[in-house]
Amino acid sequence: MSNGSKFQCCCYCCLNSLLLNRIQHEKEYEGSIEFKLSGNPFYSDRHGAVYARMVMAQLLANLRSQGYNLYCSADVSFGVDGMDLDSWGFRRVGPAWP
Repeated sequence: MSNGSKFQCCCYCCLNSLLLNRIQHEKEYEGSIEFKLSGNPFYSDRHGAVYARMVMAQLLANLRSQGYNLYCSADVSFGVDGMDLDSWGFRRVGPAWP
């Protein structure tokens, strides 16, 4: 399994299990992967907001355990209906890279 497919599988498994099958589709372009989720799981309040943050923390932990570090987090556009679109960039690192 290539590093790219390991990364994709790690993301898919985490999101799919914690967000209860809310992945609408996956899209690959220009060497990146986009997961489109149904609804607005990260645009919620109270308990939903806490759970969304827990999902993202678990995703980061899963990726870190596979050797990926969050390299960049960027607000890339204004998005749809006034909601921001964010992108995360990850880098696979070896044991010598903290």
